[in-house]
Amino acid sequence: MAFTPRQHVSNAWQSATSASSAYSPNPLAGNLLLVLGECNSNQTLSISDTNSHTWIQLFQDQNVFGTQTWAGWYAVAKAGACNVTVSSTGSPSLTGITISEFNCAGVPTLDKNPALNTGSGTTASSNASGATGVANELLIGFMGMAGGSIVAGGAYTKYGAISFSGTDYICMEYDIVNATSSYTATATGTSGTWAGHIATFKDVVPAGGFVQAATNTGSGNTTATLAASVTAGDSIVVIADSILSIGTVTSVTDGVNTYTMVASFTQLASSQQHIIQIWTAIAATNVASLAITANSSAGFILLTALEYGASTTFVYDKFASANNGASTSQTVGPTGTTSVANEVVISYIATQTGFNSTFTANAPYTKRAAVVSDPNFGASFAVEDNLVSSTGAQTGSFTLGSSISCAMVIVTFALTTPPPPPSSSGIQVILMLD
Repeated sequence: MAFTPRQHVSNAWQSATSASSAYSPNPLAGNLLLVLGECNSNQTLSISDTNSHTWIQLFQDQNVFGTQTWAGWYAVAKAGACNVTVSSTGSPSLTGITISEFNCAGVPTLDKNPALNTGSGTTASSNASGATGVANELLIGFMGMAGGSIVAGGAYTKYGAISFSGTDYICMEYDIVNATSSYTATATGTSGTWAGHIATFKDVVPAGGFVQAATNTGSGNTTATLAASVTAGDSIVVIADSILSIGTVTSVTDGVNTYTMVASFTQLASSQQHIIQIWTAIAATNVASLAITANSSAGFILLTALEYGASTTFVYDKFASANNGASTSQTVGPTGTTSVANEVVISYIATQTGFNSTFTANAPYTKRAAVVSDPNFGASFAVEDNLVSSTGAQTGSFTLGSSISCAMVIVTFALTTPPPPPSSSGIQVILMLD
């Protein structure tokens, strides 16, 4: 999955030896935080914040734009309020700061960070990054122009700037790419001396780590689109829930990958039938987004697609299912004892049509997708998951906002040595009737 921008704050120069800027809303734990600071004399800049982040300096250069100093830092965000301050050891008359935050699924990790590039004119550029380590990376340009009126170049988007008298002089800019290459950041502005840096970041998702999810509902062929980039080697799980005994999903396609149905469960929510199928695929190539279609000539479908970080294996292992009476506390399981230590556990819940509820995943699960009021059929459904590191029977549970009858399924996927298949066909079919 590629990074996505969440927020940035631009500021004017502050007539002081330090400058501060607060994230609002508060940063999300695990996200990438970036800070660019500058002062109008040759000093040493330092960074601090109110939430005790560990800041890693990308660069600090003196004598840019004449006799100025600028510096860039990044950190992995902690949850909570965060006000960042850039301070100088000396006594500049002006100090500036701009900050930004980017969402990511895994651990934001610095890849390339070449040295400063400088020049003069109306176009600024960084040095080339060198070949990026993975296809999906976030490119950050740190650009400054002494003449001002700086504008991001090429495919970049300006994302945070420091201004004086209403004119932007230095900025951060970003681009999100999905192919390995050597990249350069550029900017344009009023002619004068300029300076440029580029830093590239990769989103390192652990094996089996959740990346993204998408949902949709419809009659007949129904498509859910993973909107962010999908990485080659990642595992894709599709939950296709055919309701009201109209029909079933016959295949899942996306024009790129080959899907296999690994399980099918027939369950009831009150007296309404749910045929819940689990389909999987391994992403064959990097794509910017992925539209996944559950094909059915007549079915009413509740559809969820999920992406998980690449692992050496992603093999269907254990399962359980349930048709539960009306309650705000809904559980499914336990499964059989998982075959290996490291497994992804996915729990799915759907209400009877015409009854809606909110869903809260209970620890240690995390809710990954939910539709509270399906506009087509009036059902509610949700998915939660958990990444376990020891063998054991698994139980899923949700707390509902309303007391409703539900159908539930829980499945596990092994991430290390493949276990024996759960049956000779690899498909589990369970029929529950009132």
